[in-house]
Amino acid sequence: MANNEFSVTIRNGIHPGCAILSVSGPLVLEHLVAFQEIWDSHPEPTLVLDVSDLSYIDSAAIGFLVNAYVTREKSGKKLALAGVHGMAQRILTVTRVGQLLKMYDTVEEAEKALYRQSAAS
Repeated sequence: MANNEFSVTIRNGIHPGCAILSVSGPLVLEHLVAFQEIWDSHPEPTLVLDVSDLSYIDSAAIGFLVNAYVTREKSGKKLALAGVHGMAQRILTVTRVGQLLKMYDTVEEAEKALYRQSAAS
């Protein structure tokens, strides 16, 4: 049975200016207001969204992620998803959002890649 409780845990990344937001449960319309409040309280230049414990994502949450990605990119900030698998991966692939967002197998891979991009800029 899928986890129906939504939660977000936040921790600092291994590089300065990086925050890891770990989402568990379903990221759906009813949780977006709370998620956006958490999201908005983290202006770090680099955010990694760990979705390895995400049970489901709906179209409202996908729209939020696309908007968040575009907004961050325009302001020179980085965003990546880590741990995308299962239902979330299928949904992101079918909607082709996976082609827009940077996705990595692990948080560590995402952090390293984004850090290299920032250092090269």
